[in-house]
Amino acid sequence: MVITTTFYTVKLKENISVTDSDPIAFRALSIILAYFKESKQYIIVDTKNPKDLRSPWPSILVCHDSVTYFKIGLDSNHLIRTANSLEAVVIWAGLFHLFNIDFYQGTKKTNEFFDFLLFKKFAVSGESAVRTLIKKLQLA
Repeated sequence: MVITTTFYTVKLKENISVTDSDPIAFRALSIILAYFKESKQYIIVDTKNPKDLRSPWPSILVCHDSVTYFKIGLDSNHLIRTANSLEAVVIWAGLFHLFNIDFYQGTKKTNEFFDFLLFKKFAVSGESAVRTLIKKLQLA
């Protein structure tokens, strides 16, 4: 699969599960999850698949009404609503700190990556950190 925008073209490996309709924040999350060999089923839950709606950890619920929006919550109570996927990912990561929750073992490496990326001070800029990651994953 190849993702092309006006800014970049990324050739994805076969084990990354993204679709063309996925928001860019979820595509990035999927790339990171695939790199660490973790599953997004505990982070991103779709209302089209109701059996996945029960999760005690922070998660993002994708809702499909007349428009697609995202609800963020934990313990299967999704109370925060946003139309912005990037905002949903940042709020999801922030819930771990807000409620002092240990990372789920099945997505621990991805959680730690986002924790560092969003909440720690950088010795380098965020842009160069992302470029380094893309180069290391050989996606460019």
